[in-house]
Amino acid sequence: MPSACNGTGIIPNPDISGIGVRAAIYAQAVLTLVQPTLASIDGRISEKELIGLHRLYLGILLPGCALLVSAIIQATTHGLSVYHAILVLQLSWINNTSALIFFQFALIAQIGLDKEREFRQRVGLTLNLFYTVVKNTPDGDPDGICDILKKKAFTLKSALTKQEKFPQSQDILDEVVQNLSALRAAVTDDSEGTAGQESEVKKAVNMTNQRVRLLRSLGVDIGDRGPKPWWKWTGRGLQRITEWLIERFPATERVLQLLNRDWIMATLASAHLTLFAAFGIWVWFTIDHFGDCDTFTRDTRLTILPGVNIPVVSPLQMWSIVLYIICLIPFLNIIFIGALELLAIPLIQLIFFPRSEKLNLGSFIVLTLLVQAYFITTTELTIQANQHLLVDSVEEADWTFGQTLAVALVAIPLIDVVKQIWEERKAALKMIKGLWGKWRRTRTSSAPVPDQSQVYEMDEPAQFSSRSALIPPT
Repeated sequence: MPSACNGTGIIPNPDISGIGVRAAIYAQAVLTLVQPTLASIDGRISEKELIGLHRLYLGILLPGCALLVSAIIQATTHGLSVYHAILVLQLSWINNTSALIFFQFALIAQIGLDKEREFRQRVGLTLNLFYTVVKNTPDGDPDGICDILKKKAFTLKSALTKQEKFPQSQDILDEVVQNLSALRAAVTDDSEGTAGQESEVKKAVNMTNQRVRLLRSLGVDIGDRGPKPWWKWTGRGLQRITEWLIERFPATERVLQLLNRDWIMATLASAHLTLFAAFGIWVWFTIDHFGDCDTFTRDTRLTILPGVNIPVVSPLQMWSIVLYIICLIPFLNIIFIGALELLAIPLIQLIFFPRSEKLNLGSFIVLTLLVQAYFITTTELTIQANQHLLVDSVEEADWTFGQTLAVALVAIPLIDVVKQIWEERKAALKMIKGLWGKWRRTRTSSAPVPDQSQVYEMDEPAQFSSRSALIPPT
C-alpha cells in the first residue's frame, strides 16, 4: 500500500479533512434539522414536506458517497493515513445520521397515512351503506330510511369526532357534511313522509353518487386498481419469503412499505451505509499497517468524549469492527440503525416531551441533534488531538478545488430550506410567539394569562360539534 507519511509526520490531505469539506458537511447537518423542524410545526408530515426532505437528503448522501469513494481511491493509489481514514468515518457518521432522519419522518408519515386511510374507509363505508339503503328503500317508506339513519348515525358520528387528528381529511369531510346536511334536512325524526321529502332524499343521494371521486378517496369500492407493492412483482421464491416474514414479524410490513414508497432513497442510503461499513472494516482490520504509517498510527488518538482520547490501536476497536460488520448488510443496516434510534426515543421523550404522544416528531429531531452534535464535537477534538502528527498543519487548511466543490453543493439544499422558511414564516412566528408567551408567564406571573392555543383547542370541538349536529341523534 502506498505510504501517506514521510519521515517527519503524516502528509496533509485538505481534500479529506480541509475546513471546506468539514464546513460543508456540518452545514448540511444543520440544514437537515431546520427543514424537519419547519415541517413539524403543525405536528404532522405531509406528502409535500416529505418530498422536500427527499430532495434535501439526496443532496447530502451524494457528496457523502463521493467522500467515501475519494478516500478509497486515495488509499489504493497515493496512500491514506489512519488519521484521515478515521476522519472520513466520523464525517460519514454525520451523513448517515442526517439521512436516517428522513426514514424516521417517513415512518411517522406512513403511520399517519395508515390511520388516515382507516378513518376515510370507516366514513366511506358508512356513507356507502346510507346511499345503498336510501336507493333501495321504496318511495312510500321514508320511515325505513329514518330507522337506518338512526341506527347507523352513531357510527359516523364517532368517526367524525376523530376528524381533528387527521387534517388531511378536511376537504373530504366538508363534502361529507354537506351531503349529510341535505339528508338531515330531508329526513328527520319528526318527518311526515311527504312526497317532497322523498324526492329531496333521492336528489341528495343521486347528487352524491355522481361524485365517484368521493367514495374512491374514502377507500370504498376501489378494487385492485391501485399499484401493487414492489415485492408482488418479484419472483415466487422471494415473494414467499417476504410473505413469511410479514406473517412471522408484522413489523416487517412497515419496513417494506417504507422501501416501497421511496426505494431510490432507501437504496442510496443503504448503499452508502454498506460502502461506509466496508471501508471501516478495511481500516480497522488492517490498522497496524494501513497507509504504511506504523509509527504515527500508534500515536494517533480518537476522541470519544471531551478530554477522553484513546489510541486507535486500543482493544476497543473490536466494538467498531462488530458495528461495521452489522452495517455491511444492505437494507438490514437501515433497520439496525433505525432500531437503535427507536430504543433511545423513549428516553428522549421522557426528558424533553413527557406529555407528548409516542413517536412524536420532536423526539426524532432532538435525538438527531444530539447525535450530530456528538460527532461534530468529537471530530473537531480528534483533529486538535492529532495536529502535532502532521508534517505541516497549516497546509491542511489550504483551499482546494475539492473543498470549493463541497461548499458549492450546499447551495442546493440551502435554497430549498430558505424557500420553505419563507413559506412557513407565519406558522413559525406564531409558534415562536406562543413559546415566548408560555416562558414569560411561567417566569413572571403566578396567575398566567390564558394561552391562546388552549383557547383554540377548546373552540375546535365546539366547531366540530356543530358539524356532528348535522347527524340525526341516536
